Amino acid sequence: MKAYFVERPEKIVIRETDIPETVADDEVLMKVHTVGICGSDMHIFHGTNPFATYPRVWGHEFAGTVEKIGNGVTDLKPGDHIVAEPFTSCGTCYACRHGRGNVCENLQVYGVHQDGGCREYVVMKREKVHLVPSNISWKLAALAEPLTIGFQSVGRGRVEKDDLVLVESAGTIGLTCLIAAKAAGARVMITDLFDEKLEYAKKFGADYTINVKNESLEDAIARIGEKPNVIMDGVCTKASLEQAVELVSAAGRVVELGYGNITSEIAHVTLMKKEVDVCGTRLQAGKFPQAIKYIEEHQELLEDFVTQTFPVSQVEEAFAFVQTHPGEVRKAQIVLE
Repeated sequence: MKAYFVERPEKIVIRETDIPETVADDEVLMKVHTVGICGSDMHIFHGTNPFATYPRVWGHEFAGTVEKIGNGVTDLKPGDHIVAEPFTSCGTCYACRHGRGNVCENLQVYGVHQDGGCREYVVMKREKVHLVPSNISWKLAALAEPLTIGFQSVGRGRVEKDDLVLVESAGTIGLTCLIAAKAAGARVMITDLFDEKLEYAKKFGADYTINVKNESLEDAIARIGEKPNVIMDGVCTKASLEQAVELVSAAGRVVELGYGNITSEIAHVTLMKKEVDVCGTRLQAGKFPQAIKYIEEHQELLEDFVTQTFPVSQVEEAFAFVQTHPGEVRKAQIVLE
């Protein structure tokens, strides 16, 4: 079978590897159909992902069909449509014992620490694949993983009905945070540099849109007349985290979506006087059923979320397009069939 490796930063190669002949009792052989390109994949390609090792088959947003099942798998059959939960955890560390295997001390992420989904076949543990209704298109099925990130972020921010949530950036993950926050009953303000992205965000119920090229965040909040209770920092710069802590309401929460080595400076008194909670968010913990249910119920709404589809023979061209056309890309995907 063909597998698509980031051999080193800026270099993708195709290698012929063997199709796994056997699967363990608790495993599934998955035939991959569609793989999404994530911002973290772009960082791996450019050598700026702090967790990645090379060479590495890239891809952690992937959907496909069951090709073969292990003897202990009784609830799936060949031909079923599935999506991958793209990480493994030890099950015994403190995080795992508290239901947070997404931050396991021994976390292994597909496409980062171990080979990912941009190959024709992948062996997965049964517990790491989720059944998807066959009436959901492949492009929507492969959106399940990025949608889980939004639901995880909203969970980390403890978003409640009628909260005012500020989502910084209307890119892919910002949109998933918007979707999840609206599903929780919140009001949402969202920022970006592109009017087109902000206009699209209105489709998912954004209550306020702010082009920060034209209006400062401080002025926009003053105009709205209310400080956000939860801020999701999708800008991920030194200043954006500092600004979020300053602008969030008393008893508010700041959710940091970045994972770079940037450091920010936050005055202790700012945290203390408002009792601000600042937390990170990584991957997801138990959010796939929620994401799949949302997709099933909102297929028409999500239909144009994927903006570009490339055959796998054009994977390098796809990465280049995502890099050079940020204003045109919500989600680009690779099709292996």
